[in-house]
Amino acid sequence: LQIFGFCGLLCQGPNKTKNVRGDPFLIDKAGFIENIQRWCIWTPYQLSLLEMADQMPRVVLIGGNGTGKTLVLETYALKTAKENPDDEVIFAINQSDRQLLLLQLENRFEEFENVTVNSFRKLSDLKLETSETAHICIDDVDL
Repeated sequence: LQIFGFCGLLCQGPNKTKNVRGDPFLIDKAGFIENIQRWCIWTPYQLSLLEMADQMPRVVLIGGNGTGKTLVLETYALKTAKENPDDEVIFAINQSDRQLLLLQLENRFEEFENVTVNSFRKLSDLKLETSETAHICIDDVDL
């Protein structure tokens, strides 16, 4: 059982990045929303974590809003699904008002038969005890 997840903060953290939130002018300028790509330059810590993640049985990421926790988790899940097509990968997100993220992740992983995207309110909703050999990615756990 390999679990890779993060705990979110309950307070608003500093965020110095600018977000594109589907601004109609920007989408029009780009032509299609699919043409707007997310670019990310990994920090040395994120890169080393991604390179070593499959050697660690459990990883917990803690950070403020906009620090890349979900992006690291999504990248890990994609890498794992591609490199281990016979392994089950479960990507679970906390259901608290995150329906757009759930839809985005379902779309992102739809080509992978070995990836399941779930939502939960309590960790016990996931029934993880039945997934002993799965790679489990849990996004935003309330402690």
